[in-house]
Amino acid sequence: MENASKALIIAGSFLVGMIVLSIMVVLFSSFGDTGTKIMQSIQDTQIAEWNNTFLKYVGTENYNVPIRDEFGNKRTDENGNVITTQVNDLPIALTVYDIVTLANYARQTNINNDFNVDTLDTMDPEFDDVNEGSLYIRLDIVNSNGNSIRGYDHLEKRIGSDDFKNRFLMEQSQRDTLSNTKFATLYRVYINDDDANKQPLVSEEHKRLIHMQFVEYTNDQYTIYYQTVQGIQNFRIE
Repeated sequence: MENASKALIIAGSFLVGMIVLSIMVVLFSSFGDTGTKIMQSIQDTQIAEWNNTFLKYVGTENYNVPIRDEFGNKRTDENGNVITTQVNDLPIALTVYDIVTLANYARQTNINNDFNVDTLDTMDPEFDDVNEGSLYIRLDIVNSNGNSIRGYDHLEKRIGSDDFKNRFLMEQSQRDTLSNTKFATLYRVYINDDDANKQPLVSEEHKRLIHMQFVEYTNDQYTIYYQTVQGIQNFRIE
């Protein structure tokens, strides 16, 4: 009888131990999954924030803008209220300074990821370019058809040259023939929804932006932005 009681106690202890062990395994697995999900969420947030440095310029904006006279002054009604008009779906504008900033950021990111940012020779074994599995990021200025403009491709490489940077800033301006006033050139992000040449290009593998192109504002867009959205006087760079 005594032996049977001891056997029951041992069996009971073993059963309790198995239950406790099972609970610990479940809790460990649950905490492990939770930890993995938290780490993945943090990583996804970091990637989204990094991408937004560039992708915040994608899209259009609506403006309720003042109407101005030929001198850049806001027009008012008989009660002194500023007369405004609605401008819709105007592409988000980038100045040359915005592009220089993005090019410098892309260059430094590539350097941090151990890419060669100095060679432009595509035959060079150390030449780095866009690759779905790579973290390398490339920036180009293109024409309206999406073709790179000679000398303005690979801005992330070229921007390392002070000569290029200064020339780029000097050249990217245009002059109003009536007022003989210089205005800085405006750009927008080039958009292409064709899967074969998608722009901007975000890697499906690691979800980071790897290629972005910029195209000059059209004359109509340029006129609207400078003369209504910002106002003539605000953009004189004499």
